[in-house]
Amino acid sequence: MMDRTRMRDKEPEENAADLRREFFADASQNGMRLDSALAAVFPALGLRARRRLWERCVIKVDGKTAKPGFLLGSGQHVSIAPLMGAAGSTLRQADEDYAPRPELVACSADFCAFYKPDGLPSAHIAGRAVGSAQAYMAEHWRELAAGLPPEVSGATPPLLCNRLDTETSGLLLGAFSEAARQSFRAAEKEGMVDKRYYAFVHGKSPGTLLMDAALDTAKRKKTRVLPQVDPDACRHTSATLLAFFGHGPVHDYFGAAVSLLDIRIKRGARHQIRAHLAYAGWPIVGDALYSAQNVCATARHMYLHHYSINFQGFTASAEPRWEVWGMLPCGVLR
Repeated sequence: MMDRTRMRDKEPEENAADLRREFFADASQNGMRLDSALAAVFPALGLRARRRLWERCVIKVDGKTAKPGFLLGSGQHVSIAPLMGAAGSTLRQADEDYAPRPELVACSADFCAFYKPDGLPSAHIAGRAVGSAQAYMAEHWRELAAGLPPEVSGATPPLLCNRLDTETSGLLLGAFSEAARQSFRAAEKEGMVDKRYYAFVHGKSPGTLLMDAALDTAKRKKTRVLPQVDPDACRHTSATLLAFFGHGPVHDYFGAAVSLLDIRIKRGARHQIRAHLAYAGWPIVGDALYSAQNVCATARHMYLHHYSINFQGFTASAEPRWEVWGMLPCGVLR
């Protein structure tokens, strides 16, 4: 039997600086999944390696961001561009080679946004040797900001404006000055910041949910939901059902019926979304802290992702990089 470990040592890698491509789909690619069609331009990469291109690049079809499972039509234009700050990184087929790190996805004169993978703490955690997104940004800011004008990128690393749980992926916001950070916090307090998340939850969710219960976050591992309503609307959580999967590839992937939610918060408290959803009866898939339901053999993540942030003068977005994301039927995302 061939030694698969030794095979992985010889698998090809691609430098992110060399990943830029564009092409028009031909007749043979009509109806083909995008991740499969990329074999024609990356012949040395296997299917899993091609799917991981989405971790390093922005991939668009006819100018619009497309998922791995997008079905191509003959003549459609495909463009692949490395994410900012990805130069010098490598792409390997084996998941074991992947070390989570933040990537710059948007920048303005005052703010920037990073994609934080799940498994990476936002900030340093006392007593833990594991690195953090904040530490990585400080150490590698020159590399991350390479190619950006100095007046845009700032001479020093950005100041962290928000945090995500270690298990949550998505957007971290940075400010290039303390004044900018304080302006963001003032906008948060006034409810002028729109934060959006995707989550897969167990069971069939109602079409809309408003979770307004107050939360007790004081000095406890698990946030406690209180019986009274929080008078601060910026601490409420609202959710809209995007799709229910009671059968089909997504259901089979999880081995259970799940719902995909689009979630909105304005300010947020520690574990707010996780605690509110579990209390309402729709715990997040993969969230072992808030639910005993999460014995999901295929749940490789906690399926909560901060995909969009928008406030005056700045907006950023980043889709999840979950494998299951490529299995969504067309038209699910609005």
